[in-house]
Amino acid sequence: MWKANYHTHTTRCKHARDSDEDYVIKAIQAGFKEIGFADHCPWPFEDGYVSPMRMDVAQLEDYVSSVKSLREKYQGQIDVKLGLECEYFETMIPWLVAEKERLSIDYLIFGNHFPEIESNHYYDHTPGDSVKAIKDYLRVSLQGIESEIFAYMAHPDVFMRAIKPSIPIAKKLLTVYAKKPKSISCHWSIIWRAIRMVAIRILNFGRSLRKSAALVLLGSMPTRVRLSQIQKFTKELF
Repeated sequence: MWKANYHTHTTRCKHARDSDEDYVIKAIQAGFKEIGFADHCPWPFEDGYVSPMRMDVAQLEDYVSSVKSLREKYQGQIDVKLGLECEYFETMIPWLVAEKERLSIDYLIFGNHFPEIESNHYYDHTPGDSVKAIKDYLRVSLQGIESEIFAYMAHPDVFMRAIKPSIPIAKKLLTVYAKKPKSISCHWSIIWRAIRMVAIRILNFGRSLRKSAALVLLGSMPTRVRLSQIQKFTKELF
């Protein structure tokens, strides 16, 4: 089995621990073929806002240098990728694209943490309980996906943490994901909820127990869900 992780943060984001090299060493010990660093993007906020969850712009060069150095040091043992986890802040996307090119960043992850510029929105890992907040989350999610500047979307299920899962929203998101030749990275909750919803639909339509049992086996899947599995989910759900 190909073992890889492309969503590795560093201490620069203020919520990780251990050195950059420690992650690489652990990945090698665990038999990983690739490790991708994707720390939170250091957006250049014009109002001087300092984020509690991402590196400062002044730290970006050091981050890039560190990852590239590790790539060279461990060449032949593991493939080290350089990435960033970014929101879709429409007015800042030109800056992001330019920096990706300038610094030879391998890939960008779409992490939809905020419906608007971070300094104008409180971060609590969810878009909240209000209908407007959920619609804003969906709107920005679709904008980011359609921009096609991201390799994949991380934790698209965060809205499930605060409210009872919304089937229409999940249906819309998964339908768009399934059309894109990309991967998505999910928290366990979306996999478990999808399994439950699929199982219920199977039982309601009287499908075979063998098929239901096969879905239960999805519990052994890693949290990185490939496009083929998402397509299986959507076929059963919709």
